[in-house]
Amino acid sequence: MPLRTVSGTSDTLVASDMGTAVICTNSGTTTLGTSAAASLGAGWWCEVRAQAGVVNIDPNSSEQISFTAAATTGSIQRYSSAKIVCDGTQFFVFTYQNGTYVASSGDVLVTSGQRFATSSVSSGGAILASGTSTGSASNVRLRPDGATGTTGEFIVSTSGQPTWNAGLLSLVNTATTTNATTMEIGSFISVVYAGGDTVDRNTSYSTIRLHGSNNTSYCTTTVNNTGNLITGTWRCRGIISATQVLMERVS
Repeated sequence: MPLRTVSGTSDTLVASDMGTAVICTNSGTTTLGTSAAASLGAGWWCEVRAQAGVVNIDPNSSEQISFTAAATTGSIQRYSSAKIVCDGTQFFVFTYQNGTYVASSGDVLVTSGQRFATSSVSSGGAILASGTSTGSASNVRLRPDGATGTTGEFIVSTSGQPTWNAGLLSLVNTATTTNATTMEIGSFISVVYAGGDTVDRNTSYSTIRLHGSNNTSYCTTTVNNTGNLITGTWRCRGIISATQVLMERVS
């Protein structure tokens, strides 16, 4: 297979690129236009590799290219490749290989649509996110292979606050106001309880509240039912006194 290297930020796929592997080495964004589909003819094809940055395919005039759906442009992500085929009127993408990273050291940049696979990242390396599924470059989002949506997703933002599948995972309790009702999973609080409450070890509660009569206590609904509910499920982790029990947020 013939090879052609594109090092600049723009170029055009032409008839002579038939059957060619076009490798784009620009670390930024490269735009590849095309000759008119009619001039290339049905059956024309080439393969494009995004070796260092994103490659945008922008067919001639208003002609369309189909990655997943017909559009006037399409993008090949870093470390990914695509076979582009012309039918004489438009372009189709066959065998799009989404970038899968396999690394053992150093930082790894994962952009939108790309996957990372490794047993470890050593030597001080990190997984870096750019243009993630939420449109924010400030979050690293990880989820099990094959999962969809946010199922099993682990998210770390630049603030250092991790979340697990929409549930807060505790490093430290970051609440700063007396009326805060959301605390990280793993947080502990002292809860005032009444004689009728069951406070055996590991008893589950989902109705822990801010005490409605003061700014210092958390309590069960039996004690006071006017304060706002605390988010999540809590479990008893041991008696502190005749009226207080230690509870931990578990989900």
